[in-house]
Amino acid sequence: MSPREKIQIDLVNYLSNRRGVFNAPYGILDSVESLSKGGKVRTVTFGVSVWLDVTVYIFSPNNISIRAAGPASYRLNEKYTNYQLLICDLDKFCK
Repeated sequence: MSPREKIQIDLVNYLSNRRGVFNAPYGILDSVESLSKGGKVRTVTFGVSVWLDVTVYIFSPNNISIRAAGPASYRLNEKYTNYQLLICDLDKFCK
């Protein structure tokens, strides 16, 4: 298992264990997408119904990008240098 795949699996498990919060009707979607200039990126898409839609792009363990929309999107940064920093911000939705 690659480090990027481990982060993707860990993130899906984290979100799945908190479905009461991350409850977008489309669920939690994970995939591997091709990049236009070559290579691939692992993604996880999820949300908080009515408040937030997020796609996480895992380029490397030290390069995690976020595309977020909705009224609660201000709670997330656009870039994270590691998985734990992302989880710290996502934990804010669970309180």
